[in-house]
Parts: sequence; structure tokens; C-alpha cells
Amino acid sequence: MSRLARAGLLAAWTFAAPGAGHAGAPPSFDYLHVRAHEGNATGGHVAIRFGAEVFDFQHADGLVVPRREDARRFQHLYRTLENRSIERSRIAASDETIALLHDAFERRLLAQSRQIEIASGLARDVALLEAIATDAPVAIPVRGAGFFAPAEPGRGAAALDALRERIVRTHGRDWLAQRDAASARALREIALDPPVLAAVAIDPLRYPAAVEPLSRRVEELLAARSAAALLAAPHALRAETLAGDAGTVLDDGLRAQLGAWRDALLASATRLAASRRPDWGEAFLLAAARIAAIDASLASGRLVVLDALPASARALRVTARRRALVPALLAEARDDLVRAREQLQTPADLHDAAYVELEAAASRVAALRAVEAGAGTLRVAPGTLLPEGGSPVALEPRPTAGGDAVARALAATRSASAELRSRLADRYGYDLVRRNCVTEIFRTVEMGLREEAGATDAADVERAVREESERRLGGRVDPVAGANFVPFVSSRNVRAEWNVIEQAHLDSAREHAVARDGSFAARLRDSTALTASWYAPSEQAGFFVFFSDSPWPLRPLLGALNLASALLRSGVGLATLPFDRGDGVRQGLDGAFWSVPELVFANVRKGTNEWVPPELRPAAE
Repeated sequence: MSRLARAGLLAAWTFAAPGAGHAGAPPSFDYLHVRAHEGNATGGHVAIRFGAEVFDFQHADGLVVPRREDARRFQHLYRTLENRSIERSRIAASDETIALLHDAFERRLLAQSRQIEIASGLARDVALLEAIATDAPVAIPVRGAGFFAPAEPGRGAAALDALRERIVRTHGRDWLAQRDAASARALREIALDPPVLAAVAIDPLRYPAAVEPLSRRVEELLAARSAAALLAAPHALRAETLAGDAGTVLDDGLRAQLGAWRDALLASATRLAASRRPDWGEAFLLAAARIAAIDASLASGRLVVLDALPASARALRVTARRRALVPALLAEARDDLVRAREQLQTPADLHDAAYVELEAAASRVAALRAVEAGAGTLRVAPGTLLPEGGSPVALEPRPTAGGDAVARALAATRSASAELRSRLADRYGYDLVRRNCVTEIFRTVEMGLREEAGATDAADVERAVREESERRLGGRVDPVAGANFVPFVSSRNVRAEWNVIEQAHLDSAREHAVARDGSFAARLRDSTALTASWYAPSEQAGFFVFFSDSPWPLRPLLGALNLASALLRSGVGLATLPFDRGDGVRQGLDGAFWSVPELVFANVRKGTNEWVPPELRPAAE
């Protein structure tokens, strides 16, 4: 399994373009075997790639959960930041088969994610009902409610005045008041009982029936009330919800595009005011805040957006090592912002993705500029970013259900939450041998083939899946038989059983650096963590001196030297303990631990990068 939670600084900042595919080649997909690394990746990792998308499975909260990642970003995380090579097996298959398998992985991602989301919602329901039962004040975090704050008359955001006038012209003067009254009535009368779990099938490919936990329904109603209240009195954007780059001056093209976006958002918010979708309030609050942010940009002549970094963003301590990287990171983030601006200004139909990318890029630049100005922490978050603007909102009015009804609902919800967690653990619980990142790749493949075969009897299903696998892929790879749960064994089995038309070794950052220069001096320089041109160790990395991934005959000697140097680092760390918060001792002990396998010719540690200059990164496929 991956240790990306400990990956370097740039893991949250690099968003490469999608993979390009394989022009002119026969239809195919890829099986990827990622070499071992320290932490929880000692056995390696595997994934399956369809064009620009990579699907894999991660170990999270005791469950094996699916994930979808951009193919280039996936390679950057593993090959560049974690210095792990990838063995690629390209499998020939018909377009129909590739579509069938891709659909199976997509459906599993959506279905399992939703099942886990419902379980999380039930856990929040328990906490909400416990609070309601005490008669104490209850506040619920609501997306969008924190974008604005009350303002003095005449000092509110002009964008809200324009939005209010448009809604009055379109829907009538009392429209939002009527919606607010309906939301208040729904809160008083809301059903407290948990959803019927029979509707929540724990099936990897079956999306559960429409079920909304109590906490989610309350959040939506409070967001609706917050949306109505926003236009009932003057409000202004909170300064802390904004981000931007003072160096990004609006030119005529960007001004025109932002103006077009403002008009489109006004129209969208007006439609949302009458929408029947239950989460209309959250979408309305976000649209209103974006309009106000665009007004701030147009008034100042410089780019201002909503801060897209979520409340859950990691706050990395800015050490001297990290602060030294900030200029290079900021230059790269500004390049991303320039590309996002160009995309927004492309003379095409307005589409949400372009503005989302602009917000995300500007938010990253703002976070790095704060560190450049002296901030002690850097906020980072991976993946697609969307402004949250979350803030606690008082539960008003409270449900009118009596104490006995609340107690019964609480007991039923606790039972339902425990039952659903148990069912999820039974179906998706991590097991080193029977259910891990490898086995679930092949199980998902077979789920897709099983549906196509249409058999129902257990013996018939087994035979049908084997026949379908042989017909479509050339053979069958059992999820667990023959030690297939081990990543490198599964890669070997894929190459032996499936229609593999090409095998490739995708080099790691170190391999790329050595091959790029080619000289003996470069090989010698890049053999140690102290002198490697491409290596900027992460703050969490253990201490070592020599890379031992090659050559293997020297591995025990290099391991012994690494072990001795790591123990020495621990000793020095004891002396610096009052000054470095124990980092020296931790780095030394961690380095010593991962040096032991090298004594017996095994290489696990590859070194984790904080950042690698673009020119030294392996080219992603």
C-alpha cells in the first residue's frame, strides 16, 4: 500500500495535464507494479490504468477503498517524490473489454465511496442526536455560511444588492422569505429516525438507494436559511475567505472574462433561488461569494478569488529546509496560475472547471506568498480544490419531537451506525492476504466479467468468469491464489497469463538523474543522499547516506554503513533534543530501522523527496 500521506511538499502542489494515451497503438490498458518503499508500502503497490486515469486501492480507517488519480500525477507522486520505479505491463484488449473494465472500476469507486459516506453520516447523526437530547445549544458546520459576515448599512457587498434585485424581478419580492419559512418548517418537522439500512446494499458495484442521513438533511436546510438571510440584511465578504496574487494585474482580456463570469454567476444564482435541489443553499452561497470576489477583483484591478484550500488542509511547519524551497515552489505555482488564466481567457463557452482551476492556482500562490512574508506554516491540500466557506450555524428552529422520540431515534441511529460499520468491515475490511491493494484490482476485474457472463450458480459463475477472462484477456489471474496478493508476484502472473504486448520499466527519480547525465561522476554523485542532485529529503524522511536500490551485491555493505550513520545521527539527536523537538533522534532511529533489510540484500527505502526541480523529474507517460 502507498505511503503518500507522508509524501513530500509538492505532492499537494503539482497538477499535471492528463495522459495523452497511445496514438496509433492497438486498444490496451496498463497494469502497474510500483516498487516497495518504507512505511506501509514495504510490499510495493499496484494499480490499473485506462488512458489518463489510474485506479488503485488504499488502506484507510481499516478498509480497502478505491481511488481514481490522474495518470501523470500518479507517476509524479510515486516516481518523483517517492523515488520508486514502476513496472508497466500493457495488456491488449478490445475496446469493448476496456470499456467494460473501466466501467467496473468507475462504478466501484462511486458505489463504495457513497456507502462509506452514508456510514460517516450516520456517525454524525449520533453526535447530532446526542446534542439535541441534552437541550443544549446546537451548531452545525454548514458549507458556504462562512463566506460573509454582517455589515453596517451601506457597507455591504454591492454584488448582493444586484443579486437581490434580480431575484425580486424574477421570482417576486417575498420569494426568499417564503423559502426561508419553508426551510424553518422542515427543520421543526424533520424526521429523526435513521434511514432503512435495507436500502443500503454493501455491494461494490451497486450504488445505494437515495438515502440522506439526518445530519446532511439538517445541513442543507440550514444552508437554505443562511442563503435567505444573506440577502435580508447587508453582508460583506470575510477577508479570511479571500486569496489572490497582488502581482496578477488584470488585463483587458481577463477583465472581460471575469465580467462574463459575473453575469453567468448572477444568472445561475437567480435560478438556484428557485431550485428544488435540496442543497441549493450551499450552491447559492458559493455563487454569491464568487460574484463578490469578482467585484473585488474588478475594483482593485488585481486578481482576487475565494480561498480554495479546505479547512482540512495540512499546516506544514516551515522549517529552514522548507523555507529555502519556497522561491522555486512559488515560481512553479505562478506558472500554474498563468496557465489557469490563459485557460479562463480561452474564447470558448464558460465552463466551471476553468474558474475552479483559477481559484485553486491563485490560492496556492497566496499560501506560498504568506510563507515568503514570514508565516510559520504552509497550508497544502492535494486533489481538486473547491472553496468551502464552512462555518457553524445554530440549529434554529430545533426539531419539535419530544424527549422520548429523540431518545428512540438516538438508540435506533446508534444501532444502525454500528450495523453499517460492521457490514462495511465484513465486505471491505483490510486483510494482508485476502483483501489488499492487489486482490481488489483483480476482484473488480472479475466483477465486471461476472456481470457480462450472466451466470448465477456459484460453479457456473466460476467457470463463466474464467472463460470470459480467457476470451477477453488471454487468461485468468486469481485474486489470492498462488501468492497473488503480493504486488511483484501479481505483476509476474499478469505477464504470464494476460495478453501482455509490451513491458516497460518506468524509471525512478534517481534512475532518471543517473541516465540523464550518464557519466561515472554523476553516478557517484547520485549514489548518496548527501550529494544527489535530485534529492531534497522530506521532513519525515529517516537519515541514511547511501542509496541501496542498486547495485544489489553491495547492498549489505551499504546497509551496514547506513545503519552505523543512522545510529550516530540518533546519538547526535540526543544532544540536540531540546532544540529540534526530537527530529534528530526520530530521523536516526527511522534510518536505522530501514537499514536492517539492506544487510540481507533487501532494499525497501528509496528516499522521499520534498520537491524535485521540473528539469530533473522523470517524464510521465
